Amino acid sequence: MALLSFAEIPQLQAFTMSVQRLLKAQPVLAVVNDQHLVVCWQRRQTWFWRLGHWAPDSCRDGVPLLREAMGELLADLLFESDVLGAEILLVLPEASCDWRVLEGASLSRLEQAEDRSQLLSELTWSIDPDATVLALSPCADAVLALGAARPTVQAWIEVVEMADLPLRRMDWCLSAGLRALNRFCPDWTGDVAWLVHSCRGLRLVLIRAGVPELDRCVSLDVDDPLAAWEQLVQVVDAWQQINPAAPLGWWLSLPAKERDGWAGRCVQARGDTRLDHEIPGAPVAWDPLDSSELDPVVELVLSALPGERA
Repeated sequence: MALLSFAEIPQLQAFTMSVQRLLKAQPVLAVVNDQHLVVCWQRRQTWFWRLGHWAPDSCRDGVPLLREAMGELLADLLFESDVLGAEILLVLPEASCDWRVLEGASLSRLEQAEDRSQLLSELTWSIDPDATVLALSPCADAVLALGAARPTVQAWIEVVEMADLPLRRMDWCLSAGLRALNRFCPDWTGDVAWLVHSCRGLRLVLIRAGVPELDRCVSLDVDDPLAAWEQLVQVVDAWQQINPAAPLGWWLSLPAKERDGWAGRCVQARGDTRLDHEIPGAPVAWDPLDSSELDPVVELVLSALPGERA
């Protein structure tokens, strides 16, 4: 009878991983949406990424439904990549949260319990004020209010718990991306049009002086992309008519095969400026044979976490 190696005993494996986690914590960025999960981690000064696809109907409208299976996928991806001591930095999908800009507001005052309760009752979003997780952060001269339904946040926490991993912090893909854009465009004095893929087509965020002033979703018909382009032009033109005219720069967080086409429509055709560029220190695929492309929004989100990348 073959002897059983100590390394093959499950209890010892679990104990070893727990000790390694305590000795060296490894921040792992996990960016999720309805279709898949992207994890990023650092090894020897290089950041790597891996993509895992949820099982069908695992997640809908930013809400995880098959939490145990989703947690197992997260754990398996990291285990197969030899990532030990992982602490998860979870970035929620765009459909999970909503945001509002509060002009002339005092962050210190809004952080008081009574003012937060009043603020929740006054915010014009679809989230139930009695079941809202609210985060407030400075945004230039304003305050950015970020909200998510408490059951949705709890469901994502349970996904990480199912993976038997500690949750270090949570963020939202658009608010993290906004921080990165403000860092990458310090010398640009005009407005910024940020275009990303949305679960409903395309999402356009118009930014002035670091503050998102307009957030609009545009339906995308693959058979008639010019229709989406016409909608985008109408939105931008209407916004610029209300606001004093300023140079407009576009940051296109789109797949490479779509980026140049939209650059031709959004930039050259209007005489605007293209701002997006290659991000230094972007992660590389864990599998060198993997030909898939990393979502440009993930690159932005990762660069928005400099404190976690040390």
